[in-house]
Amino acid sequence: MDKNIILDGDRIELVSVREEYIFKIMKWRNDERIRKWFLSNGGIDEEQQRIWFARYKERQDDIMFLIKVKENGEIIGSVALYSIDFNEKCCEFGRMTIGEWEYLRKGYAKEAIRVICKYAFEQLKMKNIYLDVLNNNERAIKLYEKIGFQYDEQVERKGIKLVRMVLRLE
Repeated sequence: MDKNIILDGDRIELVSVREEYIFKIMKWRNDERIRKWFLSNGGIDEEQQRIWFARYKERQDDIMFLIKVKENGEIIGSVALYSIDFNEKCCEFGRMTIGEWEYLRKGYAKEAIRVICKYAFEQLKMKNIYLDVLNNNERAIKLYEKIGFQYDEQVERKGIKLVRMVLRLE
């Protein structure tokens, strides 16, 4: 899978994750305000981040983007598609992070989700995009519903209750 991609939005670009930004991603991932919303919410160190990136580069079913603000070039967050299954035409959406706090609640996450979902449907030819979100993450659930994701089922992983949502190609 080509991992050198730029996706264009109105106010943002989604640019393929590059090694030069892996420690910025690690900083966001280690921020307690962000990681409390992740299923695996322990901290990570530089070595773990390097190992993750090496594995990521080898995977053919995973593509992660950085969210870049067009106006000033600032990298403010990340978003990804993974468990991409070209036979079943489905993938999982996740790793949605706005790591730079001054950009929160300004519509950048919503735009990033719309852009990546459009890419999944139009370029990757997916028919279903699903996500798992902590059942108490009400802000995220409301955002996903605004995009068009619909409740699918309650699931539990590692003893944690999640809401599975799905966005279907219409």
